[in-house]
Amino acid sequence: MKFLFIKVNRQSFLEKLGNLDIDRANMFLEKFSGGQEMELVIRKRVNWDVSRMRKFFEGPVCNFVRECYSDRGVAAGKGAIREMLKQIFLGTTEEEGLPLAVSTTTLDFDGWKDFLNNINDWCIDKFDVSLPPADNVGD
Repeated sequence: MKFLFIKVNRQSFLEKLGNLDIDRANMFLEKFSGGQEMELVIRKRVNWDVSRMRKFFEGPVCNFVRECYSDRGVAAGKGAIREMLKQIFLGTTEEEGLPLAVSTTTLDFDGWKDFLNNINDWCIDKFDVSLPPADNVGD
């Protein structure tokens, strides 16, 4: 879960917390069992563009999903994970009878945003954890 604010001073942050959607926060927190240690991360907002989203998918996202599967005892390479995610969330096309994942080059900004959000939602459902932050992607 995240909420956006502009740091003007300490008071602006505290006011934003006061306006936090409590129902949404409770729905988010219900996904975690009681007694789990939690952390709140505050970082500079990432300004996304298609190139940055592609780098995020090709690097941290594919590595993260591969590690989640590895923790469950399933060994898969990064390339296999990449193709699986594309097939699940973008679909397949058939080329000379061979089903292939739809290429990410067909995605515009909104397409990439939906693609990554869908992967994040899937990770929450499947692994009970969301994608890692994209702090240094594309810098």
